[in-house]
Amino acid sequence: MFISKIKYIENYRNLSSAQFSFDKKLNFIVGENNTGKTNVLDLLNSLVSIGKFNETDFYNIQEPIKISFTIEYSEDEIGFFENNFDADDELKISITAIQENVDSRIEYCHSSTINSYINPKTIRMMNFVYYSALRSPNKELNFTRNIGTGKVLNYLIKSCINRGTIDEMELIDLDGIKSIVDELNIQIKRINGLPEENIQAYVSDDKQSLINRILELGDVNQKNISRLGDGLQYSFNIYLHILDLLVHLKTTKKEEDFENLLIIFDNGKKLLPLTIGLDEPEIHQHPYRQRALIKSINRIIHNENKEFQKVIKELFGIDGFIGQVFTVTHSPNILLNDYKQIIRLYKEDDETVRVMCGQDIDFDEKVHKHLMRSFVYIKEAMFSKSLILVEGDTEYGAIPVFIDRMGFDMDEKGIGVIKLDGADSVLRCMELYNAFGIKSVAIIDKDKEESYREEDNIIFTDEEDFEAEAYSNYKYTNYLRYLIQINQSQSFIRYLKRQCEEFNAKEFITNPVAYKIPLEDRKRIMTDNEVLELKRLRDNKNSINGAMIAQHVNKIPNSFEKVIKCALSEEESFE
Repeated sequence: MFISKIKYIENYRNLSSAQFSFDKKLNFIVGENNTGKTNVLDLLNSLVSIGKFNETDFYNIQEPIKISFTIEYSEDEIGFFENNFDADDELKISITAIQENVDSRIEYCHSSTINSYINPKTIRMMNFVYYSALRSPNKELNFTRNIGTGKVLNYLIKSCINRGTIDEMELIDLDGIKSIVDELNIQIKRINGLPEENIQAYVSDDKQSLINRILELGDVNQKNISRLGDGLQYSFNIYLHILDLLVHLKTTKKEEDFENLLIIFDNGKKLLPLTIGLDEPEIHQHPYRQRALIKSINRIIHNENKEFQKVIKELFGIDGFIGQVFTVTHSPNILLNDYKQIIRLYKEDDETVRVMCGQDIDFDEKVHKHLMRSFVYIKEAMFSKSLILVEGDTEYGAIPVFIDRMGFDMDEKGIGVIKLDGADSVLRCMELYNAFGIKSVAIIDKDKEESYREEDNIIFTDEEDFEAEAYSNYKYTNYLRYLIQINQSQSFIRYLKRQCEEFNAKEFITNPVAYKIPLEDRKRIMTDNEVLELKRLRDNKNSINGAMIAQHVNKIPNSFEKVIKCALSEEESFE
């Protein structure tokens, strides 16, 4: 069971008219700040869990909020929504949710059937767990606090006690503590100004209370979890938060009502529908841990973590979940390698929010396979406003320097640079980014012009390749500065000895740039050495060298300036 679509939104925050298509397992909601990413999670939480929209949810307080969404399920789950299902597909139900005003609650009905009321309790049985980055795990991860996930820790202790045979008196040394209690009560009696009110200390016979007070949560070195860092607290608390839902359901419902929440399969397996919403789970996590965290949650919710399954079987009598995860993120590191799982929100010039969903994008099989293989290298682009695609490492290093020299900040403008897997992948990548509403422009070598001249938003170098383009925009002094930076300035000495009668090699080595060489000789040096220097440039293709070339070139090549301006939207798309 999973939410497959939100087909219609009316009057909800900034998302009116937006449509969403979701992956049945994992969804990553990306986009710039203030585009409405968290609004998507809040909307799902209100629809599936709370059953009511707040005043701040109404874009126009005098109009109702209307949402149309679709849930899909398997044959084993037929009957979950009683006899309600879409006429054209019995494994799907389209639901309309309406809240008329601030004071009312959401009412649900089958979209295709008039007056087909759906009980809100049925919707809540999808069990939405919302974990926000604003939570404070250190206030919950404590055995003595029966709030938040602290309730889960208490439930675990209680279950352990119920399975054990320990007597409360075995927990403490009564003989050792009796003298302390007696002395303490003498002091309490002296403190009490109303001695007829007999207040005293005593040894509790509540086993769980005693255990709660002596246990702490921490690492193998007995360092308390509150001192282990926010990242560890946050991630561990997510797992407990899943169990918190189960504790709540198990302890607040009759056994038969709890059983009715479960989907029982033909093989006897009992699974609980579960939808998880995570808001910026990457906070406090380093890049590898971000991916490890989301993978571990995915394994749990899709019953691939056998140890977690043992826990929920022992404590709650269920075998696993039927789950779906929604994650709002600003980090490319947390994304897995499937563009189909991405939902991107962005704003048009008139501030209208647009949504592009990977599930709605269909490429031919060859393009799809290429993008799935290469997505790990290009997924950072999902966070860009516009992209410049380049062929090789050298151009990849040069573009940021050119942008900086033009007086722009790449990060401020939201420009990304993507190194292609050769020119042959340019069209496939552009197709992907354009599908997600990300403007992309490419610059490739002139020798590919015959193959791509009919394609939009591709520009070609004026010379044979980047190196020739850069060299043609160099003058002697600046090129010498580049050679100095790569410790190759002495390569000109042999040529200068032949061409300049009074050349002084010692003085040149001391300060190459300051050494006086006639203008005509400088021009000739650059012309005569072009073949040799182009070989040097082409033999050293890497991003560091590209940045150094771009730093010293006298003039930014016209083709590169044009592609940068297009990415900045200062020029219209070119053909």
